[in-house]
Amino acid sequence: MRKPISIFTALSLIGASFAIQFTSAQAGEIVDTMQQPFFCFCRSIYPMGDPFYFSATRPIEAGVLRKDLQRSFHDFLAEKYKYPRASDVSCVFAVGGNLQAGTESTRQQTIDNLHSANYNVVETDWTYAK
Repeated sequence: MRKPISIFTALSLIGASFAIQFTSAQAGEIVDTMQQPFFCFCRSIYPMGDPFYFSATRPIEAGVLRKDLQRSFHDFLAEKYKYPRASDVSCVFAVGGNLQAGTESTRQQTIDNLHSANYNVVETDWTYAK
């Protein structure tokens, strides 16, 4: 049986996901488009029942908008896993250069935290295509 997720655990998971996104941004700046290639993973945000869904960390070409990544991942989940259309997803990426290892580390830490809270995680085969 799954344990309810505590507020602290939920905030930790969200914080870990967002921390990597703002590494090189100016204070208060949200980066939605990278001017150079970057690494990214996408995930479902809230458990709609069970489980949480994650993509692998993937290279993405420069100029791709976060909203396009999120739309693509959400459409993939809706089609393959019947993920509810009203549910949100998030795509996490590192800014400031080739940070594949940091992005993957954040992804794996988030998955490990969810497993520790007795949530199921499905690692998908999603890839972004324009």
